[in-house]
Amino acid sequence: MRKSFKMWWYFMWHVVILFCLAVLVLPIQAQSRLEKFFYYAKEEKPDSQLVVLREWDRVQHDDPERIVAWFNYYYNKGMQSVILLTKEEPVNRESYSIHDTSGKVTGYLTDTVLHVADTLNLAFQCIDSGITRFPDRLDMRLGEIYGYASLKEFDSATRKIVQTLQHSLTNNNKWFGANNEPYSDGKAVLLETIQDYFKQFATADDSSFVYAGEIAEKANQLYPGRIEFITDLGVVNFYSQKFDKAIEYFQKAEVIDPNDVIVLINMALCYEFWGHNEKAKEYYTKLLKSTDEQVVQTAKDHLKKLNGK
Repeated sequence: MRKSFKMWWYFMWHVVILFCLAVLVLPIQAQSRLEKFFYYAKEEKPDSQLVVLREWDRVQHDDPERIVAWFNYYYNKGMQSVILLTKEEPVNRESYSIHDTSGKVTGYLTDTVLHVADTLNLAFQCIDSGITRFPDRLDMRLGEIYGYASLKEFDSATRKIVQTLQHSLTNNNKWFGANNEPYSDGKAVLLETIQDYFKQFATADDSSFVYAGEIAEKANQLYPGRIEFITDLGVVNFYSQKFDKAIEYFQKAEVIDPNDVIVLINMALCYEFWGHNEKAKEYYTKLLKSTDEQVVQTAKDHLKKLNGK
């Protein structure tokens, strides 16, 4: 059902970046060590990056930004882009065909990224040491989670998400970012990001779906009463075809906000797939009052189908 059908989600649209790679347009002598590091990254000069890092180790060993830089260095070094020659045309990937003198295709050239495990392990060991020393640096934690998620290591990413959620209660969401600047609303940054990862893991593939459920369970346990996490649990049960349990969660969410469009449309969809067509029509009818044209059109389309049965 997950691959053929799409639920409605809470989209937070909070942008999470591994670490800020923007480089100020300044003379290289005027830049900070971190700016120099990312300048050389942009210029694809890893040897120059290494010179900066080793000097940094010598003069400012306790600087958390040094750890950020080392993590980026190892992570990028561990993701090696290579050119492959294949006999079969690659699927969902840009490629160039190779022809013999008669014009017949003899192969394809494409690029791919190889993961160098030992180097990537150094990256994660580095950032783990940084998080141990600076546990309230949210950018480090989110950078590590992003790194694991990008590698599709959903188990490790989920473990780090859970650890971060747990620590958020310890530090009361007093988070810091780059250069130890405090977040104005660290709680919102964290929870919006967690919601985005729930959606990503729920829709990536079958192997990641179980981790979406773990994230929803832990988020709801630590932050009870939040409508998005209650709805997430409903979505998990819907996709598992546990429609009665899904409805229980959607009903709890509806109590919090009876007019929430995401809750109402998921209630309607769940009832429809469960075969309770009259209840489905009841909720689709409520959605006709929405100011969102897409929502209204979706409700109309489903009502037309249900009324034709």
